[in-house]
Amino acid sequence: MPIVGFLLAIALLVVGSGSNLAAMIDPPSFLIVFGFTLGALLMSGADIPLMLRGINAGSLTPEEASRAAAGWKTARMAGLAAGGLGTMTGWIIMLKNLDDPVAIGPGMAISLLTVMYGLILAFVIALPLQTKLTPGERDASASRGATFAILLSALLSISMYSILALTFATTG
Repeated sequence: MPIVGFLLAIALLVVGSGSNLAAMIDPPSFLIVFGFTLGALLMSGADIPLMLRGINAGSLTPEEASRAAAGWKTARMAGLAAGGLGTMTGWIIMLKNLDDPVAIGPGMAISLLTVMYGLILAFVIALPLQTKLTPGERDASASRGATFAILLSALLSISMYSILALTFATTG
């Protein structure tokens, strides 16, 4: 059933993007989020092969499941952090190119897509796997993460509007 949920989430994102699916794919954003997350997992000493084996939770001992769940929690937090760092990277690129409105697009793509990739990693991949490995535990940080994601999205929307309004007010 978890695979069905994952496929449903991805399918709805694909359908929701409509004919703009190609616009949702940005290699620099992907590298920022997944590279940062992999680096964070390696630095934290997470057992990545054990985390991957944890996808089939029945094959782990309780101690292994706990270690794998801790690794997925680290991946979730790192994915959210990478989304925020990618947003800042995109803003810097956009602000550097304010004099050329055509050059703002790549920075905006990085800014928005790193948040999307980070949220997908955190809440569509890592949180369900973490929860699957520790079914009796409730993680209060999950609700804080969702609140953070909503606030970050609101901040992004306001910031994007402000940057674009300023750009077009000064150029034309």
